[in-house]
Amino acid sequence: MVHAAIYTRLSVDKDGDGLGVGRQLEDCRALARNRGWRVVAEFEDNDVSAYSGKERPGYRQMLARMDAGEFNAIILYNQDRLTRRPREFEDFAERFQAAKVQHFATCSGDLDFAQGDNLLTARIFAAAAAHQSDAASRRIKRKNDERAAKGLPHAGGRRAFGYTSDGLELVEVEAAAFRRAAERYIAGEPVVSILRTFEDEGIHTTTGAAWRLGTLTKMLASPRYAALVQRHGEIIGEGVWPAIITRHQHEQIIARRNRDRIVRPRANRTHLLTGLLRCGRCGHMMVSQSLPKGGSIYRCNPAPDTPGCGGMSIRAHLVEDLIARAVLTRLDTPQLLTDVTDTSAEEAEARELEAVLTDLRRRQDDLTDMFIQGQIERHQLARGNAQIADQIEATTRRLATLTTQPALRSLIGDAESLADLWNDPDMTIQRQNAIIRAVLEHVTIHEAGKKGGSRFDPRRVEPIWRA
Repeated sequence: MVHAAIYTRLSVDKDGDGLGVGRQLEDCRALARNRGWRVVAEFEDNDVSAYSGKERPGYRQMLARMDAGEFNAIILYNQDRLTRRPREFEDFAERFQAAKVQHFATCSGDLDFAQGDNLLTARIFAAAAAHQSDAASRRIKRKNDERAAKGLPHAGGRRAFGYTSDGLELVEVEAAAFRRAAERYIAGEPVVSILRTFEDEGIHTTTGAAWRLGTLTKMLASPRYAALVQRHGEIIGEGVWPAIITRHQHEQIIARRNRDRIVRPRANRTHLLTGLLRCGRCGHMMVSQSLPKGGSIYRCNPAPDTPGCGGMSIRAHLVEDLIARAVLTRLDTPQLLTDVTDTSAEEAEARELEAVLTDLRRRQDDLTDMFIQGQIERHQLARGNAQIADQIEATTRRLATLTTQPALRSLIGDAESLADLWNDPDMTIQRQNAIIRAVLEHVTIHEAGKKGGSRFDPRRVEPIWRA
């Protein structure tokens, strides 16, 4: 009895339905039935190119089980489903022969690697497939360069979330979901919390699959959603398609993402006011600390490598309850609604900062051109780029702090609904912390009025509200 393994692969699955690999599998199973072979394993890589060099889990599993001698035949729809890289084909052929696999069958014919002519034919076929993929890749890149120059979106691949298949019109339900997600991210909410909301609301990717953290994070940072054309990692102009968020919001998202790369937020936040309390004695951050008999406190960071005095503390649940009530009250004030609605001054400053960023990036390009033309030396180029990079970072940081207001608009003016939302079992500490940060700069904890007193004095707690 011949024990066979089937391997199927599809480079691009635009619809995400797996029909391409499904059709390959049907034909390969039919081939096995016609020959009386027993299929003992099936391996699949859907929506994965065999030319790009990206990891193919199904292919790797097949190789490992082939090495272990679990089957003595391999069935493919066509040889190019196996690989389009000559070097990878040589590795496969060597392992195929070492495992003493007897049959290499495709729906278009068989190959016997033990015979030199057949192996030569397979090598030529692999080289031709690589050349075909390379030529197609060059054509696609040239086509997308031309589209980018005209302000058109990238062609090929899956439909972008929020847009129709041609990328030129909005899918309103998805666009609204992305807009809400961007506002929440700007306000400081973790991506994992946004992902859970998508899951709860039944919002799926364009292929119908569940969201992954990396996919959602990458999508939030994409310039496409601000109608910006990007090629080879650089913004080269504005697109002709409608934007879902403003360029200002896109800059805020990028700034926050860069900050998160430097200082990773705690994944398992357990205290509501983490990162928000300041010691009234020395001004440094207070951290949460568990007590031996239960409960916890916030205490001025006493670690030896920090400048905190370690002499200030307050009961965690008492200050958290006080600040939560204060924030809910503030969100219900008419004045805050007026302040959030009137964003003209802030938007004007944002436009000025965006113009500054554009000028700084132009100056970087000018420096590079001057170096290429021999007008400045390498050390002058490096010094100039470093100075401009510092200015870009400072400007981007300021731009990122300007507007958390869009994330607040849906929360203001309805105290009852907000209280219900706050106490909802699905409301995470991360999301509560993000809402608090949107209206609160920090909280200063002052000295207790009476030395050694055990009663909680709310006068010790001074919230510093955002302007």
